[in-house]
Amino acid sequence: MTAKNSGISVPFGFYKVRYYGLLATRNRTTRLRKCHELLGSELQRQARLNWEVLYEEVTGQPPNQCTDCGGPLLVVDYFLPARSPP
Repeated sequence: MTAKNSGISVPFGFYKVRYYGLLATRNRTTRLRKCHELLGSELQRQARLNWEVLYEEVTGQPPNQCTDCGGPLLVVDYFLPARSPP
């Protein structure tokens, strides 16, 4: 996306910069780690949960259980994509 089609007018010869400073793509993790070190806080990593655990937390019901009778749901068939993504 260029500045021309984003609706922002930028003077001739200038470029729109998405991220600048701490959140710039280059060395982002090392800079954020350094910031945490200087502030005296610990970088907390959250464990990645799989979709089944997240579904159960949101709905309160296991994803492999029928909502009507409470019986187990079984995989009967898989649908393959009609074509590969572009």
